[in-house]
Amino acid sequence: MTDETPIGAKRASRSIGRIPFGSPTLDGRFSGIPAGSSVLLCGAPDAGTDAYAHTHAASLMTARYYPGMYDGRITTPDILPEKVHYVTVDRTRSHLLHEMDSVLGARRFNTLTEHLHIEDFSDRFLDLTPMPPSLRQAARGDTTADDGPSERDDATFDSFLGEVSDYLVSVGDDNMVVFDSLTALNGARAFGLSQADILGFLSGIRSAAESWGGIVSVLHHARPEVIRADEIVNTALHGCLYFYTNDSGTNAQKTMRIGEFGGALSRRRQVVYDTQVTDSGFSISSNRRV
Repeated sequence: MTDETPIGAKRASRSIGRIPFGSPTLDGRFSGIPAGSSVLLCGAPDAGTDAYAHTHAASLMTARYYPGMYDGRITTPDILPEKVHYVTVDRTRSHLLHEMDSVLGARRFNTLTEHLHIEDFSDRFLDLTPMPPSLRQAARGDTTADDGPSERDDATFDSFLGEVSDYLVSVGDDNMVVFDSLTALNGARAFGLSQADILGFLSGIRSAAESWGGIVSVLHHARPEVIRADEIVNTALHGCLYFYTNDSGTNAQKTMRIGEFGGALSRRRQVVYDTQVTDSGFSISSNRRV
C-alpha cells in the first residue's frame, strides 16, 4: 500500500475533469459535474426531469461537435462524452424521439440525434409483467394468436437486469448514458423484482461509472421529498438533481435543486433555481438562496 503525498493527491484530484451541466448559470457556479459520475434525476413527470435530460444530452453533443454554437465556455473539451446512449425499459423508440422533438429546438434535436443511439428494452421488460395476452399482442402489433411458448418464457428480472447491465458495460466508456427509468424498476417490485436487486443495479452503475469517465443519468419520476427522505436510494449514486413543480392558482412554477455529489458541489447555502421549458429546451431563468 502506497501512502499519499500532497503532490500526488493533488495530481489525482485534478485528473478528474468536469462535464458541463449545459447551463451557463450552473456551469458558472460549479464548473460542471465530476467526470465519472452517476446522477439521479428525480422529479414528478411535469417538473422538467425528462426535459433536462434531453437538453443536457443535446448540449453536450453541441459542446463536443459544434463548440462555436455552445452557450458557455468549454474548459476541458477532451472530457466531453463522444455519444449519447439512451436505454429505455418502458417507452418505445418512436415515442421517445417524439418527446425529444417536442422539447428541443430544431438545432438541438438535430445535433443530439446525429450522435444518439436508443436501446429499447421495453419489449423484454413487458414480457416479464403479467399483462393480459390480448393487450400484449396489441402492444406488439401482432394480431395472430399466441398459442406457443415465447422464446423468453425462461426470462427473469435477474436475467433482464443482467442483459441491461451487459449493454451498459459495452457502451459506457467515454460516453453519456441515460437510463429510463428507475420508476419502471420500482414498479416491477409488484411483479417479483426485489428492492435488493434494484439497489445492487444502482451500486453497479455507480462503481462502473467511475471507470467509464463519462456520465450516467438515471431518471426517476418520483417526488423529490420522498426520495430525499430515503437515505438508501438518495445516496445510491454519486449525486442527485431534484426537480419540483408548485401549482399556485393558474401558475405552475418549476424549480430545481442540486444534491451534494459527495461534497464536490457543496456550497454554504442551498440554492433553488427557477427553471422553465422553452421552445429550445430546458433552461434556468434565475436562482435564489434559501
